Amino acid sequence: MVAFSDAYSTGEVTGRSNVAPRQEWQVNVGMAERIAAAMAGGAIAYAAVGRSTITRTVLGAISGSLIYRSISGHCPVYERLGINTAGKRRPELRR
Repeated sequence: MVAFSDAYSTGEVTGRSNVAPRQEWQVNVGMAERIAAAMAGGAIAYAAVGRSTITRTVLGAISGSLIYRSISGHCPVYERLGINTAGKRRPELRR
């Protein structure tokens, strides 16, 4: 049985074969940095409470990106720059 997401990415559902398949990425952020990013993201989210709408939106975006980075272990900026602080172990994750 083909999962819906697999069928969609291969074009079986849409009838188009030009639908891009899922991309894979690797963990490129070390554990200590992930913990620090989670703590910083939480602190920034807490600081955003009670601020003006624009400030709250900007702080929310920053905290969200830090929390994403800490949970996934992947940083798109690091990927573009070729940086890997995760060490030699680089388990692959699937989007």
